[in-house]
Amino acid sequence: GMMEKAGYLQRTGYSAIDSEGNAHAVIELHILGTRYAIRRSDLSKAVSGRVFVQLEELTHQWQYYLGAVKGMASVSVSGKALNIDGACLFDPFSTGNVQEIMRLLAMARIPVGTVFAHDRLDNVHHASRYTIGTNEDFGSGIGEYCGGTLGFRAIEATFKRLGEVFGDVDTDRVFLEIEQQEERMVRACDKFLLRFDPPSVAIFSGFSYGLHVAETLERYLDADICCIGSRNAPGASKYPVEPVTGLDRVKSLIGQYNPDLVMGSSFERSVCDARSFSGITPPLRGTVRLTPTPFVGVHGTLSLVEQVLNTCMDKKSARP
Repeated sequence: GMMEKAGYLQRTGYSAIDSEGNAHAVIELHILGTRYAIRRSDLSKAVSGRVFVQLEELTHQWQYYLGAVKGMASVSVSGKALNIDGACLFDPFSTGNVQEIMRLLAMARIPVGTVFAHDRLDNVHHASRYTIGTNEDFGSGIGEYCGGTLGFRAIEATFKRLGEVFGDVDTDRVFLEIEQQEERMVRACDKFLLRFDPPSVAIFSGFSYGLHVAETLERYLDADICCIGSRNAPGASKYPVEPVTGLDRVKSLIGQYNPDLVMGSSFERSVCDARSFSGITPPLRGTVRLTPTPFVGVHGTLSLVEQVLNTCMDKKSARP
């Protein structure tokens, strides 16, 4: 029939012996009249996440024998799978970021493809067509970029795009969570502003994180963003931003603006004197970090604002 002319898989009841004398249960693969073997154990791994299997020669001389590897067969993850980009071991929030995006994707019923750059080599070789971002300063440029996840508006725009790309997914669950959690956060911020003045803030970090912090604190706390000292080349911003690579310049900016709150690393903390400080970029020495806290996604934004509110309340005096 037509199927036999093109090719087909056939389950077998026998084992084939490899070059070391080990027996393996195999599946026969027939392509244009040529018979190959796929080890059933490899096929099981492929279906559960491993993305390639070996196609081996199959010969029959009293017993079945596996011969040379003739090619590789890929299990496609390009359909409904989505790469996660921006994972970096230097980022203290990286593990939490990946877990948070996986949580949101699971809510929307979108499978995860490859995590860049925190995945197995074989997964990297067979990445999905589409990609979602976390820390955009560490973007790989792989796949069609569907958007970032820093802040509620970015998440909404990205998941709207994912709904268009993948079709039969449940992005409404993500939108509902954003709506509910943003309401909680707004109430907490309003309660803070009834007792305290909006903070003035100096931010030192990678540009993507710094811009996210600035936009979030201005939107929800009416914060005065004094400056963003960027550790990498900054992009477009309505806030005062400049590349800052030395501690002398950090100290100068803090002295110039005299902010209520300094956000950065242990370096910035060492020169911020008695001002409130919140750690958002490495190194973060002198603190114990056990929970994989995210910076992106819904929980990342909640965690950021929660940390700022608690830090400011510890230092500020309430209005009379």
